[in-house]
Amino acid sequence: TSKEKLRVVAMSKEDRSALTEAFDPLSNGGKALTLSEASGIRVDEAAFIEKEDIAEDGSSVFVRRGKGGRRRMVPVYDEAVRSQLVTIRNITPDGYSVVPIKPGSINHSIRRKMKQIETSCFLCVLSGRWQ
Repeated sequence: TSKEKLRVVAMSKEDRSALTEAFDPLSNGGKALTLSEASGIRVDEAAFIEKEDIAEDGSSVFVRRGKGGRRRMVPVYDEAVRSQLVTIRNITPDGYSVVPIKPGSINHSIRRKMKQIETSCFLCVLSGRWQ
């Protein structure tokens, strides 16, 4: 028997908005989504972002453990997102992860929320890619 292959499809803007609105913006899932949308990082990479990795003005995010162990600095241009990042940075204690849970827990939380709001795309958020 052949197994059906799953593929990642882009999430629609409507689904992305519904998912973002379904989370408390300061919950772990909400912070992971904000970081992902702001910087293009995968949601599971958010577990490794520390307070010091977000610029004081929210203008950039330093990704310590990206895909393949790569490090990179990601600029953030949207003023509203910068404001959200500054808030997240300010409520995070020094030396702590911004999203203090395991990467798998972030994905699990997001998948559960996607099922609750019945989005048309259940896999796209796992890649951290938005349309």
